Amino acid sequence: MVEQHTGSMGSLCYTMELPRPLIERAIWMDWREMGRRVFVDGPRGFISFMSPSRVHERYAEAVGDVARAAGRQLGLRLSSQGSSRFRHPNTNRMVEPAACFYFGSKAETWLELWTEDRETATQWARKTPEDLVVEVERTHGDEEKPDLYRAVGVTEMWRVDVPASGPAVVVILDLQAAGGVREADQSLVLPGATRDLVANAVELAAGGGLVELEALIRETLVPLGDGKSGRGG
Repeated sequence: MVEQHTGSMGSLCYTMELPRPLIERAIWMDWREMGRRVFVDGPRGFISFMSPSRVHERYAEAVGDVARAAGRQLGLRLSSQGSSRFRHPNTNRMVEPAACFYFGSKAETWLELWTEDRETATQWARKTPEDLVVEVERTHGDEEKPDLYRAVGVTEMWRVDVPASGPAVVVILDLQAAGGVREADQSLVLPGATRDLVANAVELAAGGGLVELEALIRETLVPLGDGKSGRGG
């Protein structure tokens, strides 16, 4: 059975129930011809994916612009890993975020490996969790995703959503906090980037205001000086 609903930003979202014996095979299937942002929940026996709206894609791209601008200002190398798949180490759960990134020393290592040998870089990335993952638009199974990212070792998650009327809303989650995932007032991997700053910067980038975005980042963030990120890099 396949259920369809419209996400908070206009994307078409689909949820498909499967017999549990098929879930393990489903994790390794290439779902990109059917949709994106795939989430496989083996324990509950469903797969969800979406056909992203223009609004979704615009804000997903804007997050990348913000991450790059913040990295430049802080003096951090950045490597975008796109919508790489994450699989829970102990359960049949798999998820694709809207975007994910390495910063600082992890980014430098990955870029050096990529220059030398792409297969080596790919293998290194498979066992090295990203510093930041981004989820754009609330969809089915969102409540499970932070714990999945925590389990694989990702440092931080941003949730970006845009109401029908109004600006973007950003939630920053410290995935590795003692005692479990918790909300944070500012980024751990991009020190000084508060929720409000990220939300305002994302809106500027989504509206094409890249010059204004760069100015906002320069006025707000202080270069780190040592080339390291917070907890993640």
